[in-house]
Amino acid sequence: MTSTNLRGHLQDVLVEEVTKGVRRIIPAGFVNYYPTKRWLEGFMKSNGISFRTPESYSKSRGNVTEGDIRQWFTDTLEYLDSHSDLLQAVNDPARVFNIDETAARISPISGKVLWVK
Repeated sequence: MTSTNLRGHLQDVLVEEVTKGVRRIIPAGFVNYYPTKRWLEGFMKSNGISFRTPESYSKSRGNVTEGDIRQWFTDTLEYLDSHSDLLQAVNDPARVFNIDETAARISPISGKVLWVK
């Protein structure tokens, strides 16, 4: 999470609460329900959070094509076909899993993120 994400999220929560009629004293360090840079620095210090630059993916990982993915599935199926016990496991409906790739970015833009020390 970036500092902008955190500050925006806090603003959204406060605006939503105020819209719903929740009585809240807005602390010093907020302008239009948005935390100032100074407030963020104090929050980070008191909670043991710092900025960190995340690792970037290599260009080769970002250049994967549809053909590469299809070939991977073909190679995997051939391997499973040569090992009948593995193919049985794959075809077992009790072993079906679902994933959500929403947060899986191939080539994210690197920037500073918040990190627990």
